[in-house]
Amino acid sequence: VDVGIMSTKIKTSQDHQVVIPNKSISGKEVINFAKGGPEDTPKRVNLRLNIGVGYDEEPAHVKQMLLDVVRECDYIIDDPPPTALFRDMLDSALLFRLNCWVRDYSDEWVARDWILTRVLERCIDEDIDIPYPHMQLKYDPPSVMEKEAEKNAADEERKSAEKERIRAEARIKEQAESTARMNARKEIRARIEELNTALEEEESKESEDPDDPEGGISQNRLDILAEIQELEHKLDEGSGDDD
Repeated sequence: VDVGIMSTKIKTSQDHQVVIPNKSISGKEVINFAKGGPEDTPKRVNLRLNIGVGYDEEPAHVKQMLLDVVRECDYIIDDPPPTALFRDMLDSALLFRLNCWVRDYSDEWVARDWILTRVLERCIDEDIDIPYPHMQLKYDPPSVMEKEAEKNAADEERKSAEKERIRAEARIKEQAESTARMNARKEIRARIEELNTALEEEESKESEDPDDPEGGISQNRLDILAEIQELEHKLDEGSGDDD
């Protein structure tokens, strides 16, 4: 610190030089962190940390954990004794205030770092939930929405099972119908082959008949041709080709 006639120069912990007009100093209060404590700890400074945990945590457990951590820190003095208080109930967290004293104000930031690091480690080790900055929605079972969700899930499962049953029955039915259709077409083609053979025999007989030198068509031959035409028409009907 360099006090001049017009201004006072102060060097910060970051080696920044701050020039303050004496007029400003004389008109405002000045906080001296290095000279506020008693004679045995003149440089002590108060350190306050806010710690948030989940709503399922036991306050007594959290407060004891915080006190255990701060008592292990070499930067913290025992007198005044540290305290851990349940301060507030926020939307997503229970808020605790850890209040303690750092022996030397120059160690405030390293003390803060040490305590916060150790608190996080203890929370992980002891399974203390530290909520993230988001809204958590909880429903007390059995809630209306859970019942509705269960009902919807059951309905969907029932519908899915019913749909699969219908599909399975349809597959079986389709397989049976396809097999029957294939066998029927095989029988028709076999019958057409028989009729064509019979037709050839009938044509051969007619050509060799001395009573019909002009080779007229007999009624038996006409019947065979009519049946062949009818069977071929059935094959065309079953092909599904409309063109």
